[in-house]
Amino acid sequence: MAYSYANLNDALGALSARLYDDGVAGQPAFQQWTQTELTGYLQEALRTWNAQAGFWRTEMSFNLTQGAFFYDLHAQNNSVIPYTVTQGNVVQQIENHLLEPPTTTYPLTWTGSNQFALSDILAALQRRQDETLGTTACTINQSNVTALLSRRISLGDNIIDIRRVV
Repeated sequence: MAYSYANLNDALGALSARLYDDGVAGQPAFQQWTQTELTGYLQEALRTWNAQAGFWRTEMSFNLTQGAFFYDLHAQNNSVIPYTVTQGNVVQQIENHLLEPPTTTYPLTWTGSNQFALSDILAALQRRQDETLGTTACTINQSNVTALLSRRISLGDNIIDIRRVV
């Protein structure tokens, strides 16, 4: 028997049943969790699995440029790993985790309780992004600094860390 893929409705039904949120005849009732919330959780699980496993079903090819050492694979025309998660998606997932009503409008407006504020969530996201970029050195710039015959070289105040000197 050939393998068959589950579509989104099948996956939502299976997840809803697994969470005991199914209604009549095994159909999802979406009483405890909304369909949008469960869809977000399924997407998050698939993204996490893809990120950890590095598994993609297709290959991609692109033209190389002489002298270019780094390529942004997400920005290539036929990329199989484009950026698809928006700030609104992440904020909506955080709101679901905090049991707040999800924001569905853009620009983002806070519709939840007074316990949290949208500015707090956005500031926390910015801090985690900055921490990740700093820790993984994803913001590397190659620069040439002319060194004189002195033992000290002044660098700009926008340089946080030096990874390699040649």
